[in-house]
Amino acid sequence: MNEIQTINTQSVPNDEAYNQKEMKKEGVSSRNEYDILFLHDSICYDTDMRRLIAGCKRNGEKQATCTIEETSSFISQISYVQSLILHIGINNLKSQPAEEVFTQFVDLVNQALEKCDKLVISLPTPARSRYLNSRVNSLNNLIKTKLERSERISFCFNSNFCLNGEAIDQLFYNNTKLSREHGIKLLAGNLRRALFPELRSRQYDNIHKPTSRPYHERPYSYSSNEQPLRQERNYPNEYQRNTSYNRPNPEDNQLHLPYNRKHSQLFEPDNLAGKIASAIKEAFRL
Repeated sequence: MNEIQTINTQSVPNDEAYNQKEMKKEGVSSRNEYDILFLHDSICYDTDMRRLIAGCKRNGEKQATCTIEETSSFISQISYVQSLILHIGINNLKSQPAEEVFTQFVDLVNQALEKCDKLVISLPTPARSRYLNSRVNSLNNLIKTKLERSERISFCFNSNFCLNGEAIDQLFYNNTKLSREHGIKLLAGNLRRALFPELRSRQYDNIHKPTSRPYHERPYSYSSNEQPLRQERNYPNEYQRNTSYNRPNPEDNQLHLPYNRKHSQLFEPDNLAGKIASAIKEAFRL
């Protein structure tokens, strides 16, 4: 097995002005040095590089190198890459068995580690063709089991493109190409998590973040004199209170007659003068 030799290259400070100054001193073209470089086959044409590296405050570029040979030729022209992403291999599997492609792939990884600080290996996505999909699975298994691990290498396994060993049809629009609506977005999410592993811990913390309890279940807040700042209501059950309108009883109206100081005697039923006045009124009516 070909061993992967890790080389401790000196990282370039993440300062564009400083990088340009150092390039002028060494006489290196700015096109030969990259912050983030994505080398891929035709499957990743529609990947949005700006959204892929959004929030990292680094520059990124992508380049289509459809085969391992073209990728190796492009890497030989690079002087330095801070983070390199590789998504290569399926085009070689169309004409070569997985064992031969794996040998070439190991040589490509060794070459890439000489030029970059961090390498992200994106395993080839499955294909809807069973013959090609079997080769893809064989190559991915060789990379998972036989490729030597290193702290500078991160893997993007893309295992969520298959269900029970078969490619999910909704993620493809032909045998190998991914659909823009679902496949490309899923691949970009996998690459972003592999490129920025700190996002995984943030998502884990957000998922397992304890939710606040309802207001009525929160404990009392006490002040310095140990008196509760909020008193609980005395209702036996807050949600079973009688909120219906209580209509007044007609019989109660006789007990609450209007009061007038000048003619208070006329409105009091037990007053003798009031009874006489009411009798005279009825006599005149007759």
